[in-house]
Amino acid sequence: MKYCNELTENHNIVKKYPLILREIKQILIDEGLVMSNTSPFFSNTNYAIDGDKLEEFLAISEERIKNKSMDLVFGIKNNSNHKFQLVELKLRSTTFHHLDKSSFLGKVLGTKNALGGNNINSDYYIVFQDTVIQQARRYLFRANPRLNNQFKAVNIDGLYAKFF
Repeated sequence: MKYCNELTENHNIVKKYPLILREIKQILIDEGLVMSNTSPFFSNTNYAIDGDKLEEFLAISEERIKNKSMDLVFGIKNNSNHKFQLVELKLRSTTFHHLDKSSFLGKVLGTKNALGGNNINSDYYIVFQDTVIQQARRYLFRANPRLNNQFKAVNIDGLYAKFF
């Protein structure tokens, strides 16, 4: 399945909160990516739902504290099948003892609820810098091998290759 801009832009939650739709490259930069002109997202103008902004708007609207949320949400499709992809960005992480899969599951649940449970892909991606991707994969597998098939650790190039 590949990225679908139309699906992303036409999600009901984007119509209600249009400011949550942002350029993917800007979200990546805000989350710690040092963007170079060799980055696959450098000249890319695709948009995604900023999960943190979405949760911020919902918390204000519903007068509650913010729930955990995934950083990036975008539509993916192949032929007539379409889903939404959830992505967590850990681009500033250099150590992994603080990473907790139950926390990631909480982020997934919070984002699913915020999106209204709309057809979410069951694989979730966590993006790390190139310099730490192998360490991150090993740590995530050791931390809870049972959940390893749900959460995929990738770098920026891996995310781009998978969906764009």
